[in-house]
Amino acid sequence: MMAIILISDYINNHIQNQGMNATEVANKLKMSKSMISEYRKNRFLASIDVAMLVYMLDGVVLHPFSEESLKHEIMRGKFYDT
Repeated sequence: MMAIILISDYINNHIQNQGMNATEVANKLKMSKSMISEYRKNRFLASIDVAMLVYMLDGVVLHPFSEESLKHEIMRGKFYDT
């Protein structure tokens, strides 16, 4: 079973362990740097679109979603912009 992590942990891992800065993570996730800051402070849960993008890019499942739900949404074509 795949681990489910918070968006804040995903972002912090990229910044602390993968040598990326907040701007690079924002570009990777197609969002503003200020939104990265909000996610890092645990002020928001990931949206379905963000969760699908993270899953498609890195195979990581973000809370509160399941791998099955992400695969389902991707397969039915909900996500258009990769």
